[in-house]
Amino acid sequence: MKWPAMHMPLRLDRCLGLAPMVWAMLVVSVASCTKSPQEPALDPPLGEDARLAWQGVTLPPGVLEQGQPLDLVIVSIDTLRADRLPFYGAERDTAGNVAEPFHLAWLAEQGTVWEQTWAPTGKTLPSLASFWTGLSPYEHGAIDNHTATQETTLAARLQAQGWATHAAVANRSLQPAAGLAAGFDSYQIRFKQEEVLLGPKLLEQTAVEVAASKPLLVWAHFMAPHQTYEPLEVHRHTFASAEELSAIAEDLQPVGLNPMLKTLHRQPQLATPTVVEAVRALYDAEILTANDYLKDFLRGLDAQYRQAGRGGLLDNAVIVFFSDHGEELADHEGYFMHAKSLYSGVIQVPMMVVGGGWTAGARIQAPLALEDVLSMVVEGKRPQRTLFPSSWKSRFYALRDGPWTLIHNPSQDSQGPKEPPQDAAFLYPQVALYHRGQDPTEQNNLAAQEVARTRAMMNALRDWYLSVEPTVGAAMEVDPETMSQLGYVEGATSEERYVLPLRGEDWKP
Repeated sequence: MKWPAMHMPLRLDRCLGLAPMVWAMLVVSVASCTKSPQEPALDPPLGEDARLAWQGVTLPPGVLEQGQPLDLVIVSIDTLRADRLPFYGAERDTAGNVAEPFHLAWLAEQGTVWEQTWAPTGKTLPSLASFWTGLSPYEHGAIDNHTATQETTLAARLQAQGWATHAAVANRSLQPAAGLAAGFDSYQIRFKQEEVLLGPKLLEQTAVEVAASKPLLVWAHFMAPHQTYEPLEVHRHTFASAEELSAIAEDLQPVGLNPMLKTLHRQPQLATPTVVEAVRALYDAEILTANDYLKDFLRGLDAQYRQAGRGGLLDNAVIVFFSDHGEELADHEGYFMHAKSLYSGVIQVPMMVVGGGWTAGARIQAPLALEDVLSMVVEGKRPQRTLFPSSWKSRFYALRDGPWTLIHNPSQDSQGPKEPPQDAAFLYPQVALYHRGQDPTEQNNLAAQEVARTRAMMNALRDWYLSVEPTVGAAMEVDPETMSQLGYVEGATSEERYVLPLRGEDWKP
């Protein structure tokens, strides 16, 4: 992969002596170290919502700032959409029993929940690599599931400091060659069919470390909500009866499997409210399935600490819970999966921190990028960014500022991201602006009514893109069938054209 010279970012931070992260907040000219042409004053200005939300927010010391660092337990659930959880407003009880230790609902009561956490993309490897490195996909190199990250992860840094590090993941796109295994003493992959073994096998690795009181980093990544939607039988009919599922048209059976999901995207008129709700019911049951895996693992870890005479898990560790991305669930064009989407159902993810001085039951409104979670929790660094970009490679873009979402398709590509099913288009407007407070699923394009804000956000997006110093990720061999089953393009694109975001003034509403 090569970046065309005309798109090679200019590091204006070196010109002005500013830290790279500041570029998420600035609107500057790329041609020189001067300000962009004056736009009409915005009320509020770009980034002001985030700045105000951060005022008065007090964070506890980072794990490494404490005299005796606590262990670090990272638990993530693949493809978990935030608003399908009751502590993010869902009506269904998808998070288990709030009175039962280590259920998701219980963890939310015991820890601090972040209201807005934004992923950099809707794909697993790029998003998780951003979580572990603190960098955007352009910077760490894993811009999709076929290129490996080239940057050092937090796991590798902790391992070098003498920590024991163990991981188990259920997504096959996270093969060791992807780069996230570096820094882990043990790294296991359990396919979705063996996901029930992920926690027990990981506990085999942690037992000795807990007993020896060695500093410990452990990561468990569960996958149940990822399509196909096949929850454990005990949960299958929690939200939709067997009769309701059987009533779906025969040519859409079996409900929740890839053939059905692809058919609905190819023929969105078939995604009737009844069909959509049936599929969403199975997805929600998959969240309950993941909750079972997660709480069993954390209970097992808690038991190991108690057997070692050290007290419970929360006496010894900080738990960070999050997701890599969400799921479309037919919000747009009958598309249920995630790889094509930059809308908020996919880009907003749940995140909470439990233990280590984080306040039980607290809710933080200030927006947070997935890239900043570990530096905040582990190193105690207060996040500084106020604008939140996301992208599909270098062709489709989104930017979030307070309640506003900008969607940008600079080339006016009429097909959309080339992800399965590739014969069905996912149509992004060239420019769209949505207000999530009034329009949570981003259906009503307000760009023509909010021209000044739209142009300002376009300029900020373009300047962010041009400020990033890219790393070329190493190409990996992937199994085409596996990628297709996971809803991703089967192989790396041989010729990828990079499209620069437009200047705001070049957009003619």
